[in-house]
Amino acid sequence: MRINGRPSFGREVRALCHVSLALCLAIIFNPLLAKGVKDSLLKEPVPIKIVNPVYPFEFNRTKVETTVELLVEINEKGDVEEASVLSALHVSFGNAALGAVRRWKFKPAMKDGQPITVRRVVPVFFSYTGRKHPAKSVNLSRISKSRKNRNLVYPEILDQQEPVFPFALLSQGIDGNATANFVVGEGGFVVSVEIEDQSHPEFGHAAAAALMHWKFKPGEKDGQIVPFSLQQKFSFSRSYLEPTIRNWIRQIKKSKVDFITKPMELDNKPRPISRKVPVFPPSLAGKTTDGKVKIRFIVDKKGKVLLPRVEEASNPLFGFAAVTAISSWKFEPPLKDGEPVNTEFVLPMTFKLESNEVP
Repeated sequence: MRINGRPSFGREVRALCHVSLALCLAIIFNPLLAKGVKDSLLKEPVPIKIVNPVYPFEFNRTKVETTVELLVEINEKGDVEEASVLSALHVSFGNAALGAVRRWKFKPAMKDGQPITVRRVVPVFFSYTGRKHPAKSVNLSRISKSRKNRNLVYPEILDQQEPVFPFALLSQGIDGNATANFVVGEGGFVVSVEIEDQSHPEFGHAAAAALMHWKFKPGEKDGQIVPFSLQQKFSFSRSYLEPTIRNWIRQIKKSKVDFITKPMELDNKPRPISRKVPVFPPSLAGKTTDGKVKIRFIVDKKGKVLLPRVEEASNPLFGFAAVTAISSWKFEPPLKDGEPVNTEFVLPMTFKLESNEVP
């Protein structure tokens, strides 16, 4: 499963892209971009603060390495005044590079001892490292370069939750997508979600449930925190699943679950190490004050939750909210005779409008 942004959100909790310092220091000089300044009289701008862009989530599986070339205007204060993409493998890499470079700081270019504004071509190198790193920036393709929008500070992503591929569609071999419009409130949480487009309703529900777990640094206008309306496109693809998981899905469909050890056969019931509380679906807030679900999920040999699916739900939206939260849970590794094994649990969960209870 992947997430494509429109606007593109540079997000990655598993991979960080790095800017090559050597490339940054060796900014490409083009006399045509120097606004008539002869390079014999010019001291080039030097980066003194570099913000690493975030590796685009949708390229996690490919682990592709690539370079984006940006045309940047560096003013007399050493700030990046304007930036645009000259070349990029994909719009996601371009947006990620723009979002980072706009936060760079330079020692300004100098002519005759005076700082000047120059335009330069800056290469930004992306390399997949597999390291865990929280997302620290958001790149919004709808950001205008016009001067009238310079008083806007767009929200920054602090935490994200991946949507869960709906098991019913997954087992049927159906891929799809969903586009969601959502509002980031003054507290930095998503306060409302509206699905604009979806190939199947289940994909829309999964996208909405995931967005309710996103956390932002609030946006600002004229120095005041204000709500922001944003858009995100989610794509669901079975090709991004590991071969082992695809094989498990086939076996579950055939009711052949030899790879799962029954809970009563375990040495001890594994305890959850970390749990995320599900969010009460906002669209149900005015219709009901509580709900009940029963979720089935696999805990693998490392204690990771896989293939969460709804067994029962008083409302389907409670089911999507529950599997989204449970998908991020972490357990102690299940053990049988001292050896790690895969197991499966069925967990009942109660929703209440004021607080969600997890047994």
